[in-house]
Amino acid sequence: MTYQADFIGLLRTIAIIALIYFGIKLIARYVLPFLLRWGAKKAQEKIYDDMNQRQQNRQNQRSDKQQVKDDGKVKIEYIKKKKRQSYSDNDGEYVDFEEIKDD
Repeated sequence: MTYQADFIGLLRTIAIIALIYFGIKLIARYVLPFLLRWGAKKAQEKIYDDMNQRQQNRQNQRSDKQQVKDDGKVKIEYIKKKKRQSYSDNDGEYVDFEEIKDD
C-alpha cells in the first residue's frame, strides 16, 4: 500500500512539474511577446507626447519673445569689460631680453 502511494505521489509531482514547465513555455511564447509589444507601444507614445510637449513649449517661448519686442524701440545692452590685471610694485622688476642667435 505504501508502494502505491509513493508511486502515485511521484507521478503527481512529475505531472505538476510538467504542467508548470509547459505553462511557462506557453506564457513565454504567447503572453510575453504581447506584453513586450504593449510596453514598447506605451513607451513610444510617452516619448512622442514628450516630444510634442517640448515642441509646443519652444513655439510658445518663441511667440512670447516676439510679442515682447516693441517695433521702433532700440535697446542697448552693455557688456561689462573685464578689468585688466594691475601689477603692483611687489611683482618684481621688468627685464628686457634679447635673443641670442647661434651662428
